[in-house]
Formats: sequence, structure tokens, C-alpha cells
Amino acid sequence: MSAVVIASGEFQSNPNKIQRDKQAHRQAGWAVLPAVLMVYSILLPPEVRIVLAGQNLYAYRLVIILLLPWVLSASLKSSNTWKLADGLFLVGGLWMILSFVAIYDVADGLVRGGALAADVIVPYFVARLSLRSFDDLRRFLIYLAPGLAFVAAILALESITHTPMIRRPAAGIFGQLSGYENGVASGVTREVNDFRFGLLRASGPFPFSILGGLFLASFLPLYLIGGIRGWPKVAGLLAIAGGFFTISTAVFLSALMQLALIVIDYAQKIIGVFRWRNFLVLLTMFLAIIQVSTQNGLIPIVVRLSLNNWTAYYRTLIWKYGMISVQNNPIFGIGFYEYERAAWMTDSIDAHWLLWAVRHGVVLPFLFIAVVVRAVYGLAYGSGRLPVRDRNMARAMAISISVFVISGFTVSFYGGIVCWLSILTGIAISMIESVQVKNRV
Repeated sequence: MSAVVIASGEFQSNPNKIQRDKQAHRQAGWAVLPAVLMVYSILLPPEVRIVLAGQNLYAYRLVIILLLPWVLSASLKSSNTWKLADGLFLVGGLWMILSFVAIYDVADGLVRGGALAADVIVPYFVARLSLRSFDDLRRFLIYLAPGLAFVAAILALESITHTPMIRRPAAGIFGQLSGYENGVASGVTREVNDFRFGLLRASGPFPFSILGGLFLASFLPLYLIGGIRGWPKVAGLLAIAGGFFTISTAVFLSALMQLALIVIDYAQKIIGVFRWRNFLVLLTMFLAIIQVSTQNGLIPIVVRLSLNNWTAYYRTLIWKYGMISVQNNPIFGIGFYEYERAAWMTDSIDAHWLLWAVRHGVVLPFLFIAVVVRAVYGLAYGSGRLPVRDRNMARAMAISISVFVISGFTVSFYGGIVCWLSILTGIAISMIESVQVKNRV
């Protein structure tokens, strides 16, 4: 009789358990939506904006304003274990404001620096608060897959037909973007059509073609080895392939570097002595030998690998003059003022970390890179005891953010791509917490 009662009780509890599981799954799905919304706002062209009090409120900035109250409220209620990395990231964002206050007057510095800081700080904490586990990260990637695939299809059509299909119509509705000199609007930007191999270097909804390509390439390890299955994996990988139509050396190298790191990580499972630490030591020695034994070092070799040798060489000049500016203004930088350079050079700085050092001083890039190094180390070396699926996602995350940050030494991130850098960093720090929790279990 008791066995019947027990069996009956178990039978009655099963529907309740199923219902609780369904409810938990729905709640988990809703939890990642702030981060999903943040990324989809990046996929809108920069022409989609509202100009208010002299400030351009792009789509991603409107979402930042929308999510800011939620971020503040969720931060106070969150059960997250806040880490030193979170504090460093926050200090870095506040340094952006402080550096502008030091260069301009207080009111102007707060307005200009505040907008740039919000682009960095809020997306980071949106990611930290939305994505708490590897399952959350997979849900996030599944929700993004259709949007990424659509954007990649647009890139392919633009490239083949030589016709911008998103930004030109958006400019017709919202007006052309302003061009800036020293941080002040000085006209409108002109549409630049660049061709390689008979194809247009498509930009789709992104500020510049290379940024769109790097954005899509950063998803490569996440969709390839992160445990995503079915149509989201296919859509994600097709979206990444669409990055080809930006036809950029940096994008191709980014994809190749990520694939190489994935292969190296896989090789460690087969060859016992082939460990990350050994590989990095050998790589450092190899690069040092090239630097010492060749006449001009590594830079000319990198230049020859570029699809456009002149562009690659020009970047070496940017680093030369940019570093002089940093040496002369190491603490707060020079803000939006132009850095000293050869008379025939433009004022653009095609290197994100150098640009931040020139604009805000060396403290800012140092803080952000320190957070990224902490994230990569925690993911790479803390994931060894995880189940295979989670281990692969942790390594995928480490590879993605590592290569994206390395790309920042040759490419300047701006617009929504800066938000994506912050989102990637926030996800990486959250996944460290997930790794630590799983290792304790």
C-alpha cells in the first residue's frame, strides 16, 4: 500500500516539476534579453539617430538610456559576486570623463566624456547582469543568430551589386552623418566606395566595412565550438562567412588567428606536452628571433601580408607619431585635439588602444587591457575541470575576446563596436564566475 502511495506521490509531483522547469526556462530566456537588445541596436546603421542638445543619440545610445535604470536597479539587487575587474572597468570609464574635464572645462568635459563613458560602462554591466552562465550565453547566441545572418546577407548583396542597401536609405530618412574635426561637427560625411577583387567592400549597417567584418568574425569560436546546435549554429557560421564581403586583411587575419587557436587547443587534448604555456613561450621566442635577426624587424613582414601595403605602412607611421603624443601627454591625453604628425597625414588614428592613449592618457587602455587579460586567464586556465561542452565555450570566449582585443592594435573601434567590446568583456568576466561556481560543485 505504501509503495502505491509513494508511486502515486511521485507521479503527482512530476507534472509540477515539469511546470517548474518550463517556468525556469522561460525566466532564463527573458533574463538575457537586455544584452540581446543591446546587440541588436548595434546592428542598426549609425544614421538611425536623434540629435538632442547637440548630442547624437544613436540607436545603441537610446538603448543605453532605456536600460540604465534597469542596470542601476539590478546592480543593487544582484547576487553577483562583484570582482576587482568590475571595479577596474568602472574606473576606466570614469577616467574617460576625468580626462576630458582636465582638458576642457567641467561642463564640456562632463558632456563629451559622459557620452563616451556611457558607451563603455553601461553595455559592460548589461552583459554582466544578463548573462550569468554558459547556458545563458548559448541562449544569447541563439537569439542573435537570425539578426547576424540577415546582416551577413546584406553584406553579400551590397558587395556583389556594388550598391549600399542600408546606410544610403537610412541617410535619406534620418539625414547624413556629420563629419567631425577636433570633436566638433564640420560638415557631413561622404559616402566612400572602395573596391577589391571587383567587389565592393561592403559595410552594411556598420560605420565602416572593417568594423563589420571584425564584429562578425568575433563570433567564430562561439558558434563553432561553443556547443550551439541546429539552425542557430548554421545561421551563425553563415553570418561569420558573410564577413568575407568586407574584404579586409584585419578580418581575414582575425578569422585565421581564431581558427589557429582552436586547432592548438584541440591539439592539447591529443599531445600531452603541447600545452598553452609551452606554445606561448615558443611563440615569443620565435617572434623575438625574427625581430632581432631581420633587418627591420616584424613590422615590414606584417606590411607585406596586407592586401594593401600602403595602408599597412601608413599604420606604422600612425604608431610612430601617436606614441610621441602619448609620451608628451601620458596622464590625460589631448582629448579631441589633433596629434602632431607629418603635414600630409590625416588626423585619424587606426589603432584603438593607441587612440585611447592619445585621447585619454595611458591609464585608460592599461585598465581595460588588464581586465581582458584577467578574463582570458580565468577562462583558459579555470576551465580544465568543466564538462566538455562548457569547457569548449569557456575557451571559445577566451579566444574570441583575445583576438578582438589584438585587432584593436591595428583598427580603431568606434560607434556600436565599442559597445560590443564592452559586452564581450562583460560576458567574459561573468563566465569566470560561472567557471568558479562549477569548479566548487
